[in-house]
Amino acid sequence: NPNAPVLIQKSPTLDVQLLERLKVLPTFHAIIVRHPMMIAPDWDGMTADPMNWLSSWTHVLDGLAEEQVDWYAVVTYEALVQYRDRVVEELAEVLRSGMTRHGIELGDKMSREINEGVAKALRSVDQNKRTAHRRLILHSSDNDKDYLKPSDNISKRWNNWIRNDYSRNLLRTFSSEILPSFGYVSEGSETLSETPGKVTTKDAYGHVLFSSEGGALKALREKRQLKTEAGSNVGYRPSRKLLDKMNELLLDSTDARNDA
Repeated sequence: NPNAPVLIQKSPTLDVQLLERLKVLPTFHAIIVRHPMMIAPDWDGMTADPMNWLSSWTHVLDGLAEEQVDWYAVVTYEALVQYRDRVVEELAEVLRSGMTRHGIELGDKMSREINEGVAKALRSVDQNKRTAHRRLILHSSDNDKDYLKPSDNISKRWNNWIRNDYSRNLLRTFSSEILPSFGYVSEGSETLSETPGKVTTKDAYGHVLFSSEGGALKALREKRQLKTEAGSNVGYRPSRKLLDKMNELLLDSTDARNDA
């Protein structure tokens, strides 16, 4: 809509900087990330490799940390399923904060429309359930966590990938040093297993994970008396410490493959 005050781009991943460079309008990027096991190919002839996930998200988060993107929010799908109302409220706050920063006037009506619009955009769309190439749908169910369980095909491919020592050792490091920074844990545990199973999110990570509007989110969370993980960057830009770990593991995986 060329008459809209803001452009919104959902899950842009690798092309996240396109609209930033065009600078046609202020652009808000809603970026959704999912646990790498859950995006493992679910069709015959394909194999799972979480290092592809690591490479993609290292690229994206590095651009966010270096402030190459002005206005964005990163949300895990798992947090969206478990803590939907909280995440929707925080997404709306990121929108409001960015619009204020860009000099876009916010009246009561527009503020309400932001809340309603974000909630509507994230609502389950039943007619999309057959779209096999997308797995980022919020499903309507009495037990939303059912949609956090990997399919039998995904579990099989994931197990096949970790059969050799190279893959198993990489995944163990990945699960203990990288993925906990996204809030991921195995259901019923405070840690994350590298074997297939239902992946959930810690309550302290049941928020907008990273954003350009950290100050606004901090104020909202203090108002709601909500806590995030101590020492984490939840709600702010990705930390260099996390990205250094991601880059180091990515380099190790490349070296291991070259030596194999």
